[in-house]
Amino acid sequence: MKRYKSACHGDIVEEQRLQSCMADVNTAQILIDEFHMVKKDSVVPAMLAWLYFGQSYETMVIQLENEMHNPTNNFIEKKIAAITIKLVINSSVRNKMRTKVDWENFYRQKKSI
Repeated sequence: MKRYKSACHGDIVEEQRLQSCMADVNTAQILIDEFHMVKKDSVVPAMLAWLYFGQSYETMVIQLENEMHNPTNNFIEKKIAAITIKLVINSSVRNKMRTKVDWENFYRQKKSI
């Protein structure tokens, strides 16, 4: 959490940098390797903190909403995205990573933007 806060400061650019780093093909293997021997300059602690304390669930929902509204996707793909959004939100609440109030605030903030 400290590493995440010191690296990101709630800045969207920094969050996007972490997201793009996590999207790399070898990210899972890098995480496993570095988890066993964490180096001083490793981004792994910041990435794990982002998953737990950052906007990871919200980012997934935003991406799925984009897929849901993408005109090139067919009906089934859009429905799968909609169902997956519900699963992401429900699992985040069930795992006590977010609350219903957090999601209400997220959608209220998104609407105001």
